[in-house]
Amino acid sequence: MTKIGVIEAGNVAEPLLEKHGTYSDMVLTWIKTAFEPSNSLSVLIYKNETLPDPSEADIWIISGSKHGVYENLPWIKPLKNFIVESYKNSIPMLGICFGHQIISEAMGGEVRKSKKGWGIGVQTYTISREVSWLKEIRENKKGTPLSFYKGFAFHQDQVTKISENCTLIAGNDFCPYAMLSYGKDTQPTILTIQSHPEFSKTYFKDLSILRSDNPIPSPLINLALKDIECEFYNKSLASSLISLLLR
Repeated sequence: MTKIGVIEAGNVAEPLLEKHGTYSDMVLTWIKTAFEPSNSLSVLIYKNETLPDPSEADIWIISGSKHGVYENLPWIKPLKNFIVESYKNSIPMLGICFGHQIISEAMGGEVRKSKKGWGIGVQTYTISREVSWLKEIRENKKGTPLSFYKGFAFHQDQVTKISENCTLIAGNDFCPYAMLSYGKDTQPTILTIQSHPEFSKTYFKDLSILRSDNPIPSPLINLALKDIECEFYNKSLASSLISLLLR
């Protein structure tokens, strides 16, 4: 049995909750595509509460959030300490959006509100180094290594400086540090990603409409909604990232 710990760093907007579920629901729906049907999963979910010993789970996943890692919230520092402790004990971890950012800060990097503004919609990220484990998935079989991937961006904050123990995997002009790893190149302990592979097309669309001019300028939203196709890459990322961390 694989024990998965999900740390919910934020809430899905109330108008979207009934239709789309929580961040944990989205994350678990996404990663289950990486497991064989016969693989039973045990799930721990934590949210704004005392975190357990990192060894309680085989892998930890930190979700997205509306909050910034620089905000003075009571749960931010304990979460950073939890990240460092997990890394020291070689407990695999995956960070998504806010999770990507707070892991960077905990490990010695920097996160800032970008002067470039909002990154919204499907973006293409170039894989900047050879990584044999990041492969496309076709008909449930691993194929050739990816040279790029597409993903839903929905952020204004981003990593602006990485730590010495961090390896850059992928990025683009808007977000240079979009996928990072920590640990050995061939067997990292932590992987993080700025985009949202757990988002469905319908959730991204509904969230975008909800946030149009509140606070995201409607022209950006309208442009983002013209192309919302990245399901192929989201499935490939689930298989590649989870398989690598748990092997």
